[in-house]
Amino acid sequence: MKKIPGIIIFLFVCSALWSEEVLLRYQSAGSEPLRFRFVSELDGQYVSPAEIQTTSQKLSGFFEDAYSGMSFLKRPLIQRSYTLEKYILNGENQEVREAFANLMSYRYEQDPVLGMVAKIEYPKFDPSDVMEMVIQFPQKPVKVGETFPVKWVTYMGPKQGEKFDPTPLQGGFRLVGVAKGMARLQGRLEARTPVPDGVKMIGRVAVKAEMIFDLEKGFFREGQSIQEVAWESRTELARIFARQAKDGERLGYKVQFKYRFKLDEDAR
Repeated sequence: MKKIPGIIIFLFVCSALWSEEVLLRYQSAGSEPLRFRFVSELDGQYVSPAEIQTTSQKLSGFFEDAYSGMSFLKRPLIQRSYTLEKYILNGENQEVREAFANLMSYRYEQDPVLGMVAKIEYPKFDPSDVMEMVIQFPQKPVKVGETFPVKWVTYMGPKQGEKFDPTPLQGGFRLVGVAKGMARLQGRLEARTPVPDGVKMIGRVAVKAEMIFDLEKGFFREGQSIQEVAWESRTELARIFARQAKDGERLGYKVQFKYRFKLDEDAR
């Protein structure tokens, strides 16, 4: 009997694996609240010809998602309640105030495809804002290895509080694999951030994320993301400074946001 060449077997197995497809859909939290541990970090750096200023902030604790009824559009309403356990500012522990955690909490409306579409207490909430990290799913099933787009935009400008018309991010999320009812997603998106006319700067926002989605229960069990926002000067002074800088600094400033969460199995 002739043996089947190994390369044919390899291609057959790969074809079977990569042809697998899943339908990604959000579901309500159910009767029992879901509890997640979270860590949120911010690191900022401002570089001027005279000095380098840095700042850092770290928040950690847990949040719970609990079903709280239906909206008039027949979508689930979910109460997200935060408990802040630790707050570190520039390397020093700060007093944890309950009011701070209350400000972080909110009730949201969830669509099975679009995810979080509204925050009840925040009428100006924009689910497409990259800072919200709301992942919209495709209408059709996604194959393993396929990348689907998400509609994220950035409004940020180089001055604090300055906003521009929305700038779309390019990229999307890739379905890396499926195992034991869990879908693993990896996201890569970026965009040039707008700057005022006549200002010699260049801005950029980039997002990297990795998420684990429970296909049966319809929620993200864990995830982590990094957002980097930077503006660099493009003046003659900046070019001179860059040539003389020892550690590769550039005139301007950058901010990095890190966030990770994971379902607390012990709390269930």
